[in-house]
Amino acid sequence: MMRGVRSLRALLLAAAATALIAGGTGCGGDGENDEYADEIQGVVEPLDSELREIGDTVTGSRSIEEVAKAVNAFEAEIAETVDELEAIDPPPDVEEAHELLIGAFTAFNRAVMKLSKAAESGSATAIIATAEQLQAATRRLRTQLSEAEQRLQDAGIEVAE
Repeated sequence: MMRGVRSLRALLLAAAATALIAGGTGCGGDGENDEYADEIQGVVEPLDSELREIGDTVTGSRSIEEVAKAVNAFEAEIAETVDELEAIDPPPDVEEAHELLIGAFTAFNRAVMKLSKAAESGSATAIIATAEQLQAATRRLRTQLSEAEQRLQDAGIEVAE
């Protein structure tokens, strides 16, 4: 189980790093865009430390129950991020990019939910198999966040990795 837990932690940390691609927004020179960039940053930046803590919990887990609890916390953090993004009213010129951000995190969270269910099942084999599927979901998330980042930059909102 230890090897599987390490792999799961690596996946969760990779997912956290991927999520932060969208988090480094800077000012775009326009008051409305600046406000939007600050709101996005306020939603995504806290995700980093929260997800790292969850990853550390997975590494320190001594049982499948502890892994399940950590994965459930991971899913809850992503769901909260989606809710907070949905609450933001983006400027008209970045509505599509904003919807892409929401869609990217929503789709990723579906993959995390599958991992959560596998963890709740108590089967180490199911956890490892589903965690491996999370790799593909993480790649899709990276692609979608990169596209959203480009759209934000095209709209004059600086995004730093």
